[in-house]
Amino acid sequence: MGTPTPALASDTAGPVGSAILAWIHFLGILGVAGGLVTERLVIKKNMSVDEENIINGADLIYGLSAFSLLISGYFRVTGYAKGW
Repeated sequence: MGTPTPALASDTAGPVGSAILAWIHFLGILGVAGGLVTERLVIKKNMSVDEENIINGADLIYGLSAFSLLISGYFRVTGYAKGW
């Protein structure tokens, strides 16, 4: 029988697209880490309005970064021959 060989997705996706997705993925990792560190440093009892606004911004950065990390990771695995 023989071993089936998977079709490489890199045949259709160029190196520029792969590099762009890699950078988006990397920036997503840094954004998630930065958002979590910011929240950890700012959260405390009896926060001021300014500190609550900082938490809102950190949550926004965390959420957008996590979403970009998820989407870019999915496309890197399925469309750019970095996984399955």
